[in-house]
Amino acid sequence: MASEVLRVGKNYFIQTPNYYFPLEPHWVFPFFQFLPVPWRIWMTRNLNLGHIGRVPDRTAASKLVAEVQLLTPRRMRQLFPEAKMYDELFLGLTKSLVAYKFD
Repeated sequence: MASEVLRVGKNYFIQTPNYYFPLEPHWVFPFFQFLPVPWRIWMTRNLNLGHIGRVPDRTAASKLVAEVQLLTPRRMRQLFPEAKMYDELFLGLTKSLVAYKFD
């Protein structure tokens, strides 16, 4: 997605959740992103969490866990090297990362 934004976008504003924020925004579960992948798959299959809900099928749950990848500030800078960066704060913690470029 980032390469396509850079290819077609003269100007852009990209906002994404911060990997290091304690509450994972899709499953709405504290520190979910730091758990081992098998645990995240198990939780996705067996618990009704956040916006994801319960996904009983193992293949579908595995795919979902694999495709939701939160970005770190470093990775955001790598993806958008020419952008200006902004941190959106919540209670003093960086909730989301913003990369923007306006000519």
